Amino acid sequence: MPPGRTLRILPEFIANRIAAGEVVERPASAVKELLENSIDAGASEITLEILSGGFRITDNGFGMTRDECLLALERHATSKIGDVDDLDRIDTLGFRGEALPSIASVSRFRLESRPAEADTGTEVLVEGGRLMYVREAGLPVGTMIEVTDLFFNTPARRKFLKRDATENGHIREMFARVALAFPHIGFRLIVNGRVSVDVPAELDPRERGARLLGREFARQSVEFAKTSNSLGYGLAGLLGHPRDNRARADEIYWFVNGRFIRDRTLNHALISAYRQFMPHDRFPRASLFITLPADEVDVNVHPTKQEVRFAKGRDLYGFISGAVTDALESWLRSQPNLAEDGQAPLPAGPGARMGPATYGGAGYGGSGYGRYGRSGAAGFTEAPAEPGAASMFDSGGMMRRKEVIAEIPVRDYDTEGDGFYGRLAFIGQALGTYLVCQGDDGIVLIDQHAAHERVTYMAMLEAYRSGRPPMQGMLMPQVIEMTPVALESLTEHGELLAAIGFELAPFSGNAMAVKAVPAALAGREVRRVVLDVARELGELGSAEMAQQAVAERIIGCACQGSVRANQPLSEPEVRALLRQLDEIERAGNCPHGRPVVVTLSRVELERRFGRSQ
Repeated sequence: MPPGRTLRILPEFIANRIAAGEVVERPASAVKELLENSIDAGASEITLEILSGGFRITDNGFGMTRDECLLALERHATSKIGDVDDLDRIDTLGFRGEALPSIASVSRFRLESRPAEADTGTEVLVEGGRLMYVREAGLPVGTMIEVTDLFFNTPARRKFLKRDATENGHIREMFARVALAFPHIGFRLIVNGRVSVDVPAELDPRERGARLLGREFARQSVEFAKTSNSLGYGLAGLLGHPRDNRARADEIYWFVNGRFIRDRTLNHALISAYRQFMPHDRFPRASLFITLPADEVDVNVHPTKQEVRFAKGRDLYGFISGAVTDALESWLRSQPNLAEDGQAPLPAGPGARMGPATYGGAGYGGSGYGRYGRSGAAGFTEAPAEPGAASMFDSGGMMRRKEVIAEIPVRDYDTEGDGFYGRLAFIGQALGTYLVCQGDDGIVLIDQHAAHERVTYMAMLEAYRSGRPPMQGMLMPQVIEMTPVALESLTEHGELLAAIGFELAPFSGNAMAVKAVPAALAGREVRRVVLDVARELGELGSAEMAQQAVAERIIGCACQGSVRANQPLSEPEVRALLRQLDEIERAGNCPHGRPVVVTLSRVELERRFGRSQ
């Protein structure tokens, strides 16, 4: 030991302040702990009052006797844990017995409580961990706790608190989280003596969401529920519309068995379902409730209990991603118009699911993608390869598409179809990128780049699902130098990449030899594709994602930019693309969430030209 230092047991008041630093980060943290205590106490009505310099929480729960009030202020005093086995099946919000003594040690703390069987109650005052008095008082059944001057005796912590308005905003946010999680309990928030939020028990979920998260969110959301009997999982809540998105993920609310949590894996699962409908750098709004067996979730991994660990993370990921995807597709397809901002609706029909038989002669040198064409776009002609070329790469490292994959005729698509896109009348191509069409009631603009990308993505995804992905072998493997991290990512996911259509082999040093790529990617710059895939795998990190979800992310990355803009298209080629859009799912957005199609209705055109009455 260093000179002058000896081991010793910390005094209780110091230990309590250390615990307070872990549990109580700011006033909102104390509010969370005390609201959860009220819920665990069986309250049916809970009121939170924001005061000048503090807050007060009142409930009509079981209440406590005089001895219980004093014992509750001791560290590790709890009624929720009896033996070590109880830690494996925690079904209450609190269980450690640290919140009350921790909060009381760094504030002016007043506790009033009375159980139903007692005629009078008990009032306790604690200041900075020191018991000031305990006395009998006439009180209603339940418990009231008032906390003021938080951190008054710890100036180093107090100076980090923000302005009152900011801290009160965090308290409001915490109140909303807790109130959302327990619809069978009535909650009331009072600010400056006036009722700010009132959510009675058993209120309709959408109305409860409107009062706590805002009416705009409730109006632009869908309520859904899904269960898995085999896994014992349940998922329910409100999903926000893809267009009502945010730059951050802080409006995604997760509740596991009634406990608000933050979890990267759950966010991944939700966002993977939304990726088809919104830009990749945006985040949805959602309020989702997960129920699962108590012994499959460990809540004892973080001081504030806002992080948990799941026993079957991959199963849960797949369940959430699939349930949300199904709910979104059903909801968006049922809407007459996807968005107010001109985005076109999803196809009204179920969309033809592309089975393995649609890919024709999968294998080296064949078309591999049948009616979906090379690179997922049937009939899009390419400039002929240079005569006599011996290499399959041009000088820029691009695979020569005509040499590696057969031409796909467009004659099967030269007539109009009966789907949303097939019924469009093609007018022309604008700026070498946008297809201008006339619909039933207005002008329809289609981003050919995004449309190609969607078709390519769906073709590759269905090939992966079929277990027989068409691959394009190379005459000479292309060796790609990369970082050790990128090399490790590709090596770790070798089996998955092979199932998608990549054939990779380690080379010397930090290099990988590419022997084959998915046939739909013929014509892409191989080095860029492989490095993009490696980067995407690295960003996924150790998240417990189901293999199907990982495959979807990698396929989406690989096909990004599969067709360049500024490419002139003939009318038969355009007709082929439109028909293909009718035959695939999720045709309204590219795999990265950008819209494929935008509409200008007759009403909008007339308004802009001043013709509306």
